[in-house]
Amino acid sequence: MSNDNRFRFRAWDKSFNKYCENVIVSTINEKITVYGRLVNGRTQLIPNSHVVLEQCTGLKDKNGRLIYEGDIVWTDEDGYGHIRWDNELAQFFVATEEYYTFDNIFPSEMEVIGNIHENPELLGAEK
Repeated sequence: MSNDNRFRFRAWDKSFNKYCENVIVSTINEKITVYGRLVNGRTQLIPNSHVVLEQCTGLKDKNGRLIYEGDIVWTDEDGYGHIRWDNELAQFFVATEEYYTFDNIFPSEMEVIGNIHENPELLGAEK
Protein backbone atom coordinates (compact mmCIF):
# COMPACT_ATOMS: atom_id res chain seq x y z
CA MET A 1 0.00 0.00 0.00
CA SER A 2 1.73 3.18 -1.16
CA ASN A 3 -0.51 5.57 0.80
CA ASP A 4 -0.44 3.95 4.24
CA ASN A 5 -3.40 5.43 6.11
CA ARG A 6 -2.14 4.05 9.45
CA PHE A 7 0.19 7.03 9.62
CA ARG A 8 -2.54 9.61 9.09
CA PHE A 9 -3.67 11.76 12.00
CA ARG A 10 -6.39 14.21 12.73
CA ALA A 11 -6.37 16.67 15.60
CA TRP A 12 -9.29 17.85 17.72
CA ASP A 13 -8.61 21.50 18.54
CA LYS A 14 -10.08 22.02 22.02
CA SER A 15 -9.83 25.80 21.78
CA PHE A 16 -12.06 25.94 18.66
CA ASN A 17 -14.01 22.68 19.21
CA LYS A 18 -13.33 21.45 15.70
CA TYR A 19 -11.20 18.93 13.84
CA CYS A 20 -8.11 19.77 11.88
CA GLU A 21 -8.02 16.94 9.34
CA ASN A 22 -4.99 18.14 7.42
CA VAL A 23 -2.23 18.01 10.03
CA ILE A 24 1.48 17.37 10.12
CA VAL A 25 2.82 15.53 13.15
CA SER A 26 6.47 15.94 14.03
CA THR A 27 8.54 14.28 16.73
CA ILE A 28 11.79 15.88 17.76
CA ASN A 29 13.60 14.67 20.88
CA GLU A 30 10.53 12.54 21.74
CA LYS A 31 8.31 15.64 21.81
CA ILE A 32 5.22 15.61 19.58
CA THR A 33 4.42 18.81 17.72
CA VAL A 34 1.27 19.28 15.62
CA TYR A 35 0.92 21.71 12.73
CA GLY A 36 -2.23 22.51 10.81
CA ARG A 37 -1.87 22.96 7.06
CA LEU A 38 -3.37 26.23 5.88
CA VAL A 39 -5.03 26.84 2.51
CA ASN A 40 -2.11 28.99 1.30
CA GLY A 41 0.34 26.11 1.79
CA ARG A 42 1.77 27.38 5.05
CA THR A 43 1.52 25.64 8.40
CA GLN A 44 0.42 26.85 11.80
CA LEU A 45 1.53 25.39 15.12
CA ILE A 46 -1.32 23.99 17.21
CA PRO A 47 -0.29 24.20 20.89
CA ASN A 48 -0.15 20.77 22.53
CA SER A 49 -2.42 21.98 25.32
CA HIS A 50 -5.14 22.64 22.71
CA VAL A 51 -4.95 19.39 20.77
CA VAL A 52 -6.17 15.81 21.07
CA LEU A 53 -4.26 13.81 18.48
CA GLU A 54 -6.06 10.81 16.95
CA GLN A 55 -4.43 8.24 14.69
CA CYS A 56 -6.08 6.52 11.76
CA THR A 57 -6.48 2.75 12.16
CA GLY A 58 -5.65 2.25 8.48
CA LEU A 59 -9.05 0.56 8.05
CA LYS A 60 -12.28 1.67 6.39
CA ASP A 61 -15.86 1.09 7.50
CA LYS A 62 -18.57 -0.48 5.33
CA ASN A 63 -19.10 2.88 3.58
CA GLY A 64 -15.41 3.30 2.73
CA ARG A 65 -14.80 5.93 5.43
CA LEU A 66 -11.45 5.85 7.24
CA ILE A 67 -11.74 4.81 10.89
CA TYR A 68 -9.88 6.95 13.44
CA GLU A 69 -9.23 6.66 17.14
CA GLY A 70 -12.11 8.48 18.84
CA ASP A 71 -14.69 7.53 16.20
CA ILE A 72 -18.04 6.18 17.33
CA VAL A 73 -19.09 3.14 15.34
CA TRP A 74 -22.24 1.07 15.04
CA THR A 75 -22.18 -2.69 14.59
CA ASP A 76 -25.31 -4.78 14.23
CA GLU A 77 -24.00 -7.33 16.72
CA ASP A 78 -22.54 -5.04 19.42
CA GLY A 79 -24.38 -1.73 18.94
CA TYR A 80 -22.49 1.48 19.71
CA GLY A 81 -18.80 1.51 20.50
CA HIS A 82 -15.86 3.77 20.03
CA ILE A 83 -12.38 3.24 18.71
CA ARG A 84 -9.60 3.33 21.29
CA TRP A 85 -5.91 2.52 21.50
CA ASP A 86 -4.53 0.02 24.01
CA ASN A 87 -0.93 0.92 24.94
CA GLU A 88 -0.26 -2.45 26.58
CA LEU A 89 -1.37 -4.49 23.59
CA ALA A 90 -0.26 -1.85 21.06
CA GLN A 91 -3.45 -2.14 19.05
CA PHE A 92 -6.75 -0.42 18.34
CA PHE A 93 -9.98 -1.90 19.68
CA VAL A 94 -13.69 -1.17 19.80
CA ALA A 95 -14.91 -0.29 23.29
CA THR A 96 -18.50 -1.49 23.66
CA GLU A 97 -20.80 -1.81 26.65
CA GLU A 98 -20.21 -5.57 26.89
CA TYR A 99 -16.52 -6.02 26.13
CA TYR A 100 -13.49 -4.69 24.30
CA THR A 101 -12.68 -6.21 20.95
CA PHE A 102 -11.26 -5.52 17.53
CA ASP A 103 -10.19 -8.94 16.31
CA ASN A 104 -13.69 -10.38 16.02
CA ILE A 105 -15.44 -7.34 14.52
CA PHE A 106 -14.63 -6.73 10.89
CA PRO A 107 -14.37 -3.09 9.72
CA SER A 108 -16.68 -4.01 6.83
CA GLU A 109 -19.38 -4.65 9.47
CA MET A 110 -18.86 -1.24 11.17
CA GLU A 111 -20.28 2.14 10.31
CA VAL A 112 -18.68 5.35 11.57
CA ILE A 113 -21.56 7.44 12.87
CA GLY A 114 -19.73 10.18 14.76
CA ASN A 115 -16.91 10.84 17.19
CA ILE A 116 -16.45 11.29 20.92
CA HIS A 117 -15.95 15.07 20.68
CA GLU A 118 -18.89 16.09 18.51
CA ASN A 119 -21.35 13.30 19.38
CA PRO A 120 -20.70 12.08 22.96
CA GLU A 121 -24.45 11.59 23.46
CA LEU A 122 -24.26 8.55 21.16
CA LEU A 123 -22.36 6.71 23.91
CA GLY A 124 -24.76 7.70 26.68
CA ALA A 125 -23.09 7.64 30.08
CA GLU A 126 -19.67 6.70 28.66
CA LYS A 127 -18.76 10.28 27.71
